[in-house]
Amino acid sequence: MDLKDFFVLDPVSKELRLLKPYAEIRIPEEYMRHGISSIIADKVETFGLFEINVWDSEDITDQTPIKISFSFPSVIRTCPDRIEQKKIGDDSYYVLEYLQGDAIIESTLLAKNAEVPKLFMAILFNGYIPDSLSYDEVVNFWAQCNSINSVNLKVKSVVMQAIIAAFARDPKEPELPFRIAINDPKKKFTMLDRKFIRVMDLPRLNSTFASISSSDPKQGITASIVRRRTQAYEAPSPVEEAIL
Repeated sequence: MDLKDFFVLDPVSKELRLLKPYAEIRIPEEYMRHGISSIIADKVETFGLFEINVWDSEDITDQTPIKISFSFPSVIRTCPDRIEQKKIGDDSYYVLEYLQGDAIIESTLLAKNAEVPKLFMAILFNGYIPDSLSYDEVVNFWAQCNSINSVNLKVKSVVMQAIIAAFARDPKEPELPFRIAINDPKKKFTMLDRKFIRVMDLPRLNSTFASISSSDPKQGITASIVRRRTQAYEAPSPVEEAIL
């Protein structure tokens, strides 16, 4: 896929403009609540990790869009033609609609911003990593966010890898870490088949004791009962060790 068929970069303003007749970016409503995105007048500022759907015609009724992934380790400002709130499935989105010539990215020049790594962690901890970013690319993208924005977390790469590994799960058996599932030849997973969970859901997947601190205690207790009956593996809880 040649991105030059879809976008053009203005050499003076550094705007990235749409060449096709119509495109959409869907921003989860939760992004606004967590400060990952914000609406400023008729523009939107958001972290540069998203997918854009592009159509060859403004009549999108019978067309399948082309999905293009953006991995831009910075906050970008985008200038849609229109912004609409829509319910898609069980989730609510701000749908940014673009017509030919609209600025997908107002400026591709990277500006250092110490808040950018925090925004990435908000995306990671809330399970919003897009499907287009493969499991093995996540740690590199995180490192780019830190490096480009001159932020030193003072932790080794292996610690970042461990955090990512804790959130990445088998999509069919979320109790099973993806790092284990990917090595099971029967599952035939690729690096894109992972499912990222929210930090608040992690306790109920790891430990019966820790389930009481999950986002939904009832669900946590139910998961604990099932884990006990099936004798599934449990990660020891540091709280248990402290008490005992």
